[in-house]
Amino acid sequence: MRVKALKRKLLLPSICFLFTASLPTTAYATWQSPTDDPKVFQVQKQDVFAIDVSKDNAFFASSSFDGTTHVWRTQDWEALFTFPGHANWVGDVAFHPTQPLMVTAGLDGRLQIWDLKTGQKSETFETFEKALLSVRFSPDGKTLAVGGKSKVISLFDWKTRELKARFEGHSGSVVNLAFSPDGKYLASVAFDDLSILLWDMNTLQLAHRLIDHQEELYAIDFSPNGQYLASAGADRIIRLWSMNTLLPIQQLAGHLKPVWTVRFHPNGKTLASGSIGDQSIRFWSVPEGVNVETLTEVGQNTYDLAFLADGKTLMSSHEAGIVKRWKDLAPTQEQINALKTIQALRVDLGIKKASAEEIELTLQHNSVRDLEGVSVTVEILTPDVELLSPVRVFFLPLMQKAQKKSLRLRLRSKKKIPYIDLRLSVESQTPEGRVVLPVRVPLQ
Repeated sequence: MRVKALKRKLLLPSICFLFTASLPTTAYATWQSPTDDPKVFQVQKQDVFAIDVSKDNAFFASSSFDGTTHVWRTQDWEALFTFPGHANWVGDVAFHPTQPLMVTAGLDGRLQIWDLKTGQKSETFETFEKALLSVRFSPDGKTLAVGGKSKVISLFDWKTRELKARFEGHSGSVVNLAFSPDGKYLASVAFDDLSILLWDMNTLQLAHRLIDHQEELYAIDFSPNGQYLASAGADRIIRLWSMNTLLPIQQLAGHLKPVWTVRFHPNGKTLASGSIGDQSIRFWSVPEGVNVETLTEVGQNTYDLAFLADGKTLMSSHEAGIVKRWKDLAPTQEQINALKTIQALRVDLGIKKASAEEIELTLQHNSVRDLEGVSVTVEILTPDVELLSPVRVFFLPLMQKAQKKSLRLRLRSKKKIPYIDLRLSVESQTPEGRVVLPVRVPLQ
């Protein structure tokens, strides 16, 4: 199923700068399923659209286009419950972080609440929204966020079930939600929308609009420490955002088709991603953005990913009712010794004010190898500021290790402002690599 077809079915009416030069080989992981491991679960009749793991790591749930949700006990992978619940597709599933409860959101516009002790439905929650595509609990479990076809995000007080707020700002159906680990922000993305919206959970207002993608977005996830936000969508390029600067620091390229899901490893050092159409799951180093491993022929579509709390097991959901379990097989010392250190592009940045209208940027290449065919692209992000230069892309045929290159930029501002935000994209042809440097230049 391609993304356009998937969207049509989903929307039917309801019936800091940190750039490391290399990664140690001891961080390498091999994700695969041993032959003696029941790696494939196939108990649902149609595509498994959403999965989740309970906070205590005791339960795993999968929700399908066939309207059912299945729950397993992760200790021995015994199938515990099958919940019918919805009139048609289940758009999402979420475990409560502290209570033995689970919520499913359907394209019928309803939330179903399930008791994991009894295996019974405890409540049907009418949201009065259209088809629901995403549901998330806040980290403290006090707030439930719901999004879908109505383009509106509804926040409910979990204890009283009362509506707390409605967030309006997206131009399309809200397809994914994510709370920051500290509960400060709720991030959202939507069909037919190029922006990530960050909602302040204290003021219940839109705090930031993040724009860098070239096509609509499908997936977002916060790193466990809250330092990074990953986003992905139809343009096939995953962005890694710094939550300190709210600027993209890496662009992760490798998927051949739209990226539907991204998920951080519990240690925060790896990001996993899956696609609609390219039959691969990819693993990326954080924050370097190196594609450290690719699993191929995993299934035509990867709808969702979920790590168990220990980080040693990854679950993935696919078409035809299939869920797969992947084990992190620690390599032997012989395998580690045979591996080459993975190199990532590293560029250090210096900034100084050269004159009233001029700033000087110093780039120092600290990667292991010399860089050939280096291009530096300068973008002005602050409104009412222009770059007084006809050139936006600077080309350097060679940068030797530890060599410094300086760029002088003339800027003009229409009004007095305390700082200017820039973005530098440094790309090397040999060895191939790209790094994005967010820059904030103080003017006073």
